[in-house]
Formats: sequence, structure tokens, C-alpha cells
Amino acid sequence: MCLDEPPVVANVGVGIHGPAGHTDVFRLPDLWQLHLYRYETDLTVDGTPHIIRPGRVSLVPPATTVRYRYRGRSEPPANPPVAYGV
Repeated sequence: MCLDEPPVVANVGVGIHGPAGHTDVFRLPDLWQLHLYRYETDLTVDGTPHIIRPGRVSLVPPATTVRYRYRGRSEPPANPPVAYGV
């Protein structure tokens, strides 16, 4: 990856996924994936499982298969905190 220039943002959005047990599997051949989570989910990245909780971040390189298994509807909490500690 060349970082002579800042990266170009291809898409920004807030997704609502679910219900519990629903699974999404995808692979973006040319794009990095940066996700900021406000919900719990099970994430598998090229076969390696990760437990995602609110306040976590994932950064996935291009051409990597990701699988999300949702624990429920993934909408933000009704009263979200202003900032998450890292």
C-alpha cells in the first residue's frame, strides 16, 4: 500500500443489520474496510473469529473475506455516549 497521498474515502454510512442469527458474508477486492461499532456482533476475518463489542474498531485489508453473525438488531443505543474510551 502506498501512502504518499491520503486515502480516498469510497463510502461512509451508518448500517442497521440483524436480526439475531442473521449472517452477512462479503469480500471487497479493492477496498480497505474500517468499521466503528456501537453494537455486539461476531466477526470472522479470513477464518479468524473476533468478538465485537460497542466501542471497538476493525480494519480489514482488501480481498479479505469477512463474515458477520449478528446477535440482534445492530442499531445504535437510544442514548449513545459522546465518546468511547480506547
